Amino acid sequence: MKPKTKKWLTAIASVVIGLSVLIGGGYFYLVNKLTKALTGCELRSTNFTQTLQFDYVSKWIVVNVKIEGSDREYPFIFDTGAQTVVSDLLLSELNPKSFKVFSTFNDKDTTNAFYNRLIVLNGLSIGDVHFGSIGCVEMQGEKWDMLNCISAYGIIGYNIIKTCSFQIDYPSRAMTLTDKLTDLPNYSSIEWVNYRTEGQETPIISANINDSINVELFFDTGMSGDISINSPELYHKLSGFSQNEKVVKSQSIPNLYIRGETENVYKSLTLKPDRLSFFSSNHTSEILVRVNDLPFRKFDGTIGNGYLENYNITLDYRNKRVGYVPNNEIVETDLSTFGFSSFLRENRLFVGSVNEGSEAQNVGLCPGNEILKYNDLIIADLPANLYCKIYRKEFLLSSPADSTVFLQVMGKDGFASVKLFRYTPF
Repeated sequence: MKPKTKKWLTAIASVVIGLSVLIGGGYFYLVNKLTKALTGCELRSTNFTQTLQFDYVSKWIVVNVKIEGSDREYPFIFDTGAQTVVSDLLLSELNPKSFKVFSTFNDKDTTNAFYNRLIVLNGLSIGDVHFGSIGCVEMQGEKWDMLNCISAYGIIGYNIIKTCSFQIDYPSRAMTLTDKLTDLPNYSSIEWVNYRTEGQETPIISANINDSINVELFFDTGMSGDISINSPELYHKLSGFSQNEKVVKSQSIPNLYIRGETENVYKSLTLKPDRLSFFSSNHTSEILVRVNDLPFRKFDGTIGNGYLENYNITLDYRNKRVGYVPNNEIVETDLSTFGFSSFLRENRLFVGSVNEGSEAQNVGLCPGNEILKYNDLIIADLPANLYCKIYRKEFLLSSPADSTVFLQVMGKDGFASVKLFRYTPF
C-alpha cells in the first residue's frame, strides 16, 4: 500500500471513530437528559408542615392540585406506584408557556392510554407547598375510560412524592406534607420499616401470609384493592386447597385497559388468610389476598388502599422507609358475593370474574359477558351522569341487604336471564 493511500485511510478511520464517539456520547447525553426530565421534580417550599383534606373515591386518593399559570384547582390521583401523569385535556386548558414538550408522540400506538410524549410542568402546588420542573408522562383522556370519573386530569406520582414527606390519615381523609418529620403530631408513635426499590422510587416491602408464605409487595396507593399477587407457583400451590381452607378459585379478565391489557381470561383465586404480617404487625381482620396465575414481575404483588386504609401511613422516601400507626378501627371487608364481579367500560357493564363452583358459573356466566340488565336497570338506558356515580360507588347496583340479583346477559349463545343468590364462600 502506498504511503499516501495509507495516510488517507488513517484519516478517514479517525473521522469515522470520532463521529461514532460523538454520536454515541450525544445519544447517552440525550438519554440522560430525558431520564432526568422525566423523573425530575424540585421542591421549592421550605420549613413547612401543612395538612389538607383529600377525597377518597371508591378507595382512590384524590388531591387538589394547582398548576402554575392556571387559577383553578384540578383533582389528581395520589399514586405511589406511578410516574406523575398529565392528561391531554389538562394540557389543552393550560397556557402553552406553563410546560415544555421533551419528545414527540407516536400516534400509531393505540394499545394504551399513554402518549410517547414527555412533558415538564414549570410548577404545581399541593395546598401551599410548591414544586417545580416536574417530569410527566402524557395520557390520552379518551383512553382513560372510566378513570375519568376519578380524575380526568392526572396523577401525582413518585417523583413528586419523593421530594418531601407525606402522611396519609385515611379515617380523617387528611394528608400532611412536611419537610420536617419531627413536626408531625404523631411522630413519636410512628413505627418505621425500610424498603427497597426496583427501577423507580416506589417502596417494595416484605410481608408474610399465614407464617409460611413470604412475599415482596409493591406499595401502591394507586390501587383500590387489597393485596394482589402474580405467581403461577403460588396459585398452583393454593389451588389444591379446599374451600373450607379459605380458598375460592375463579376465572377473570382485566378491569382496566389503559396499558394495552388484553381480554384474555386468566385463572385466579382469593385467599382469606388467618394472619397477614405486614410491617411488624399481624393483621387478622377480613382481609382478602388475590393470587393470579400470571407471570410475576421483579416483586411478587401489590398492596393497595383496601389494606393500607387500616393504617396512618407516612412516606419518607428520603430515608427509604415507610412509617405506620394502626388505626383504632379496622375497616371490615364484606365477604358475601353473588359469585361474580362486574366492571364498567365505555359505559357498558361486563362480568369481570366468576367463582368456580358457584351458581353463577353453573348457569353459564363467563368473564367478558356483557350485562344488559341488572335487576330493573337497563344499562344502556341509564342517564349519562349515572355511569360515573356507579364507578365511584356513589350509586350501588345492589345493596349488601339484597339477597338476590337478576341479570340479563349477552353470551356466546345469545341472551340469557339468570337469578343469583347471595352467599358467603368462606
